[in-house]
Amino acid sequence: MIKYALYDYIPKSLLNSATFEQQDICRKILDLKEGRIYAAVWAAKTIAQVLSLINLNDVIIACVPASSERSYIRRWKRFSNILCSLSGAVNGLEHIIVIGIREKFHKQRNNNNILKNVLLDKVFFEKRKVVIIDDIFTTGATSDKFIKMLENAGADVKLAVFLGKTKQFT
Repeated sequence: MIKYALYDYIPKSLLNSATFEQQDICRKILDLKEGRIYAAVWAAKTIAQVLSLINLNDVIIACVPASSERSYIRRWKRFSNILCSLSGAVNGLEHIIVIGIREKFHKQRNNNNILKNVLLDKVFFEKRKVVIIDDIFTTGATSDKFIKMLENAGADVKLAVFLGKTKQFT
């Protein structure tokens, strides 16, 4: 399984020292998280272009769940509809259910509760090829847990695509 990030993501606290291009990318990623239409269109077109060399017929697109159903739908519904329309992939959004609200991962003291509030339609994912999508890769803990959930449901996760990977400054 391959993990691929399209851009460097600069944390908000360091964004002032980033280039204009880096600031623009980071703003778009953050606007996607907030559910802004232009950002969903940009992200879907960008990822569709990256995936255009792959035959995605009968491949499920599964977006990594957010901390609440509201955030998950706001962030990913428009995006996944556009991406699947452009790529020919199958939209898995309605087969991933987020119940209640969990503490955001970066605020948790441990990662034992990552995605404890997520339910998968196991029949839908069983024996299917899946590409997962997420906005930002920092530690990989959330995406790893989601991949494990999908694999436990019988899915064959082939690829994980992230819009940005948090750039570490030492």
